[in-house]
Parts: sequence; structure tokens; C-alpha cells
Amino acid sequence: MVSKGYFELSEGAFLPAGILTRYDFTQAMVKMFFALDRELQTSFSDVLQDSPFYPYVASAEKDSIVLGFDDGEFKGNLNISKEQVIALCARTLAEKKGYTYPEYLDEYLTFSDSDEISDWAREAVALAVREGLIDSGNELNPQGEITRAESAQILYKLFMLLYETSPTAFVMDKSGAAVAVPIAAGASVLFSGGGAVYFILKKKKASLKMKEIVETAE
Repeated sequence: MVSKGYFELSEGAFLPAGILTRYDFTQAMVKMFFALDRELQTSFSDVLQDSPFYPYVASAEKDSIVLGFDDGEFKGNLNISKEQVIALCARTLAEKKGYTYPEYLDEYLTFSDSDEISDWAREAVALAVREGLIDSGNELNPQGEITRAESAQILYKLFMLLYETSPTAFVMDKSGAAVAVPIAAGASVLFSGGGAVYFILKKKKASLKMKEIVETAE
């Protein structure tokens, strides 16, 4: 996350236990979506134009990445709660990648404090659990503050789901030439004898399909 510029260092330190503010989260999300437009203006009355976060808030407002409050303020210095970060990341998967929400939420909301999750966030938190953005079980502390380390981990997992690409395996055909074969994301390639067999793996399921590929290569 630091190498991609989504999080910044402070005098060479990441400060993992530091708390994430609404400004911090907005900046990271705008950078992740490559949505920064320094020509935009924001309507939030409490975001000053000389603030380093101004263009990020303006860009986030345009793309509805984050929203303000009913009083017309953004309140960027407020600490963002854990369930807010989780919900926004899960909604991103639903809106940008077409992920569907779980039908049975209780199967995924097995935290010791699941009853503390806000009603508006339960569906999104369940989606986040199912897709591995967060781990279920133990304590979630949904209303509590989220640290920079926790947020970096969730945003990294979101990044991998948003921008994952299908790898390519190079195998040998019968003439000895290399053949590029696209493989579904998450697949494993097993080489056997003169050919290759690949398994397409779906999330949290056993291997579902096997296909020999080199015997048909020419």
C-alpha cells in the first residue's frame, strides 16, 4: 500500500497503531481508483481549499466514494469506524465488480459482538467476510476506531479483488515450442510428463474442473 502511494509515511514511519480519519480513508480510496482530479471543487463547507485533502474530497464527492453529513460538512478529521470502512469496501465490490450480497447473513456474522453491527452495515459486513476482506469469529468491534494497519490490510485485499488479472502459463507443445495458455485467476498449474494439466479453483471450493491442454496444441 505504501509502495503504490495509497498510504504515506511520517518521517519514515508507517505508524500502524495510528487511527484512520475520514480524510485518510478518502485519500487512500481516491488513489486506489485513480480518480484524483485537481480541477474539481467540493461542496462541503468545512473543507478548505488550501487543505492537502481538498482535491481528494472533491474527487470522492464526484464519484460518490464517500458522502458528507446532513449539515453539509465532511468532518474529515473525525475518526472513521471499522464498520464504515468495511461497508464501503464491500459496497465497492458490489458496485464495481458485481458481487452479490449473501442471502443468509448469520452464516457469516459469527463475531462475538455481531449484535453491535449497525443494521445498515450487516449485509455489507457479511459480504466482506465471505470474500475474505475480514475474518469472521472473535470480536469485530464494529463501532470502534480502525487503525492504519487494519485499514491497510482491508484495502490491500480489496485492491487484489478489484484488479486481479488472469495469469498465463507457458507450456510445451509436442514440437517443443512454448505455448501461452491463459488460466483462470487462482488456478494452479501442474506439469505432468510432456504436458500440463490445470485446475480451475473457485473460492472456498474444491477443484471443479480439470482439462488437459497440451495434447491439443499444435
